[in-house]
Formats: sequence, structure tokens, C-alpha cells
Amino acid sequence: MVYFCTQDYQWLGRCIAIRTKEILNEKREKYITDMFMLKKDICFRHSRCIYICCMLICMLMCFSDAFGQRASAMEKTDYERLKTKVIQAYKNYKTEVDVSSFELYVDSDKSTIKEIMTEVVNKTTMIFYNNHSYSLEYTGTTGKITKIELGYASEYKKTNGSVKEAAIKKAAAKLNKEINKITSKIKPGMNSVDKALFVHDQIAKDTSYEDKGSNNSRLTEYGVLVKHKGNCQGYSLAYAAVMEKLGFSVHFVDSEYMDHVWNQIKIGSNWYNVDVTWDDSVDSDNGKNQDGVVYHKYFLASDKYMRNHGYSGFDSSGVNSKIYDTAYFKKVTSAFDYRGSYWVFMNNSGIYKRAHISSGKAKCLLKVKGSCFIKFNSNKYYYTAYNRLYIFNYKEKNAKLIWSPVKKYGNSYYITQLKYSSGKIKYVVKNTKKSKVKSGLLKVKKSGMI
Repeated sequence: MVYFCTQDYQWLGRCIAIRTKEILNEKREKYITDMFMLKKDICFRHSRCIYICCMLICMLMCFSDAFGQRASAMEKTDYERLKTKVIQAYKNYKTEVDVSSFELYVDSDKSTIKEIMTEVVNKTTMIFYNNHSYSLEYTGTTGKITKIELGYASEYKKTNGSVKEAAIKKAAAKLNKEINKITSKIKPGMNSVDKALFVHDQIAKDTSYEDKGSNNSRLTEYGVLVKHKGNCQGYSLAYAAVMEKLGFSVHFVDSEYMDHVWNQIKIGSNWYNVDVTWDDSVDSDNGKNQDGVVYHKYFLASDKYMRNHGYSGFDSSGVNSKIYDTAYFKKVTSAFDYRGSYWVFMNNSGIYKRAHISSGKAKCLLKVKGSCFIKFNSNKYYYTAYNRLYIFNYKEKNAKLIWSPVKKYGNSYYITQLKYSSGKIKYVVKNTKKSKVKSGLLKVKKSGMI
């Protein structure tokens, strides 16, 4: 997960006392400024206390009292109002926000502003064009913050510092198109859990995990939904963007200890954790996306479940409902497919169908121990069973063996990944003894056979 950082501004070596404005960099502790303001306050309070009672203890009490008033300045303003103002500024493509009316000060409100900006940039959808930075402008004599200067990604900013509005609008149109592709597949018969899982699986199927620092879009819903690459921040923003479009309430949960972020969604009166990132399997051999594998371990989970499964360093958020902590879908390792009135899926005992993810009874269509269950067309599916590739016919409720890696690679290789696209099957096989990995393509006939 990428946390909020600020631009790197250099000091010009001028005397703080005679400067009227400074640009604040959150990465750098402003020792000189802090010491100047501290000495100024101490002198003021010391003389005041001598005048009142000439006692050192009174000076300390006055200092503490005055500092407390300054520290609570942000509490007296409206936290949400400032956050909304910053969000609106981004959505109106502004490069700065006037905050002079909020009575904010560098020595007491810097961390609160950082918290607000972190929420805005990391936890607000549809402002993908920011560059995860900001700077503060303040008055040198009092330390009062007057402006927040907003950062934009280089592809959305001109050399003169102005914003490329046309480029942002073009990118936003692409993003909305991808969001609509997913939401348009939501059917009237789906309940809230069905919708939540459908979006979960769509993103997991279509996205490859990537955390290259050179790819700024990996941090955004644009990177995940348009470029199909992203890290946990991108996954969580993408899931939130689609779910919000469907009318769901969505929260973000982060753990600095884990360097990770995920979502919480509200279904009925309860909140549940959803981590699409960790449910999108990554190949342990090469760190790349594992095609054909979609986990549901972290779909609709309580806080206790998350902690019991390795999550830590996040605040208890009151997500206490355990109704889905032991649900059958926790063991389903491939994406579900919705056929209009039924869900079709595979677990470790067979291929099943059921009307809803969270209710009703499942009907077994074929008893088989397989994995990498993927769709070929409206009636047929592929799946693997160790070193065998099968095609399953939904209408006929039977399966046929269509390929095995044994002849080409030997008995020690088994199929670990499967993906169908444009008349070809992409596969990955692994040697159980030597941990060697091979991959290849299979041409597919109209019937689905090799």
C-alpha cells in the first residue's frame, strides 16, 4: 500500500522570522520554524505569568492552556467540511484550496490536515488524477495555514502548472465505461450479496497485481479497471467505485503495519470486510497473476475472522457479524458464473449451481475434484484436475477430457493456471519435483475441443 506523501521542496536558507510565507513539506520536520514559534510563545507566556503572579508554575499552566487552545483549533472547525472542500476542488480541477477561514496552524493542525488529505487521495473514488502529494502555504509570523496546494499526476498537468482538464475528462470517460460494463451485467434477480460477489469476482478475474513504483496508475481505480493492473490501493478504490455506483455504502480499512488497505461494505444493517487484493491469487513462483484462480477467503468477513487469518494493525471497526465467516464460498477457489437465474461454481467436491450466493440449497451438477473453473461460452466451462484439462457441458451435465501436459512435459507436471481468450487457452504447468514452470497456448475449435 502507498501512503500519502508530499512533494519535496527545498529550503532556500532564508531567515524564518522575516519570511511572510513558507511551503511546508510533511516529509521534513521543520525544526527551525518550530523552535522559533516555541521560543516566541514561551517568551510571551513567561512575561504574562510574571505580570500575573511571578510564579513559574503559573507560567507552565498558562503555556499548557494556550497550547491546548491551539491544538484544538481543528476540532472547532468542521473536519468533514474541509475534506469536502478539498474533494470538490479536485473535482473542479483546482490546484489550490483556500483554507484561511478554518483557523488552522502549522504547529497544531499539520497532522490533522495530513489525515484529511490521506482520506481524500487514498480513500475517495474518481479523483484518480492526483499524484498523492500536497503542500501547505502558511504565514510565517503566526504559522496560520492559508492554502493547500493540490498535486496532480504528470500526465494531467501542463508544464506551466495548470491542469489538463481535457485529458482528465477523457480518462474519466474510459473509467466510467469500464464501471458501466460491470454494473450493466447486474441482473434484477440478484440480491445484495450476489451483487457484492459479482463485482468482487469481476475485478479479481480481470486484474493483475502490480506494485511498480513507475506505474502511478497502479494506485488508482483507473489503473485497475482500465489498465487492469494495480496494487491494494487500486483494488480497493476500484471495488469502491463500482459498489458505490450500485448504491452500496463503502469504507476503507488500512493497516500501516501490514502496508495494506481493503474495503468494508454494508449489507442490510451489518458491515463486512472485503479484500479483493488478497482474493486475487498471485503465483508464488513468479509473483504474477494466477489465471483461473479467484479466492473468496476475505469476502464478507468479520474483524475477528480477519485477525484470525493474519490481519493486524487496523482499528476495530465494529464489524462483528460472523454470519459468513464459515460460509461455503470461503473454500471456492474459482470465480462464480451467473447464468441469469443460477450461479454456477466449482469447489473441491464438484460443480454446483444455486439461486443465490447466500441462500437456498446447492445442487450438484457433477462430482469431481477440480480447480481453475473458467467459462468458455454460454454453455461450456473448462476446468483442471491435476494434469488433465476437461470441458464441462452445462446442459448435458457431463465432462470430456480434451488435453493433458503429460505427453509434452511428463507425468510430474500439473496444471496450475488456465485462461481462455480469443480462441486460445493459455495454460501454466509446474513440475512438482523440480519446481520448474512451463507455459503455452492451445488453439480451440468452435466446439471448445482442442
